[in-house]
Amino acid sequence: MKLIDVQVPLDAALPTCPDNTPFSLEPMERVARGERSNVSALHMSAHGGTHVCPRQFFDDRPGADALAVEMPIRRTLMVEVAC
Repeated sequence: MKLIDVQVPLDAALPTCPDNTPFSLEPMERVARGERSNVSALHMSAHGGTHVCPRQFFDDRPGADALAVEMPIRRTLMVEVAC
């Protein structure tokens, strides 16, 4: 079986649906500025980029936290959909 990683990177080019929060990375602390560690805040919509959301259209479905870790590793058909 050939495995293909279909995740998209978290960067300014992250696809986001219209009217959703676009991705941005806000530096909070930086070692280069003499601070103790590199800390950032992520801003984005939960529907940006690659995600699994079984409850998106159904209130009575379990959340992504209830899915088995191996669930997304299987035979599949990839379809690109523009929002």
